[in-house]
Amino acid sequence: MPSSSEAVPSPEDLAVVEGGLVASWSRQVRWTGGDAHRVGGLFVALSGVPDQTQQVAVIEGALDDPDAALAAAEVLFGRRRWQPAVDVVAGAHPELEDALRGRGYRVAVRRPAMVLREGDPVTTEAPSTEVRRAAPADRRAVVVAQCEAFGVSRRLAEQMVPPDAFDDPGVEVLVALGHRSRVVGSVTVHVDGPIAGIVGAGVMRRHRRQGAGTALTLGALESAVRRGAHGVWLQATADGEGVYRRCGFRPVGTCEVWLGPTPR
Repeated sequence: MPSSSEAVPSPEDLAVVEGGLVASWSRQVRWTGGDAHRVGGLFVALSGVPDQTQQVAVIEGALDDPDAALAAAEVLFGRRRWQPAVDVVAGAHPELEDALRGRGYRVAVRRPAMVLREGDPVTTEAPSTEVRRAAPADRRAVVVAQCEAFGVSRRLAEQMVPPDAFDDPGVEVLVALGHRSRVVGSVTVHVDGPIAGIVGAGVMRRHRRQGAGTALTLGALESAVRRGAHGVWLQATADGEGVYRRCGFRPVGTCEVWLGPTPR
């Protein structure tokens, strides 16, 4: 169970986070030529990216038998030789957490889940940093910015921001511009019906604390609202949480990634 100081989302906020996770991972699987499976209330996303962090199960529906759902998901992960991973909001599904512990899973990653819904105030003014929608010709610069912002390989960044990201009608990639209009950061905004997700918001290290992160976040919110979203979710990093709070996002809980035993 979560500690007394750890929030459990309201049903409305939980629906934004969990619905957004399913939509985002579904798109990532499609972009990368992976496989998606639905088993007992879990959505299992096995992307085409050869990286453990890009293989995960998230909550999609009612978990009538969490142990059986996990067993079925483990078979799917095992076929690809991936360690099973489940991303769950702490305290929202206690029966699932009990089943995870019983099957030998452990929490490997914890990130604040944050939401801004229609009617919530946006609490900061836009900085002077220019933000615009990225064009396909910007992809190379976006990949470079993602590599530096997150410390990932170029290969992984290229697969996380594929050419399809610039043509998908449900997605906008935004870039922040620095000196001589060079790309210094980027963010991807996924909109699926009334829910939008802010994914991969990152700024190159030497350009941080100059307003680019705030400008990207506000640009992402404008994009989401313009395209009809009523709720926006994200998973925050330690560096980004303060920026998101200043932009009006509320922490609604903690997303925990549970890793299971390594396949033999």
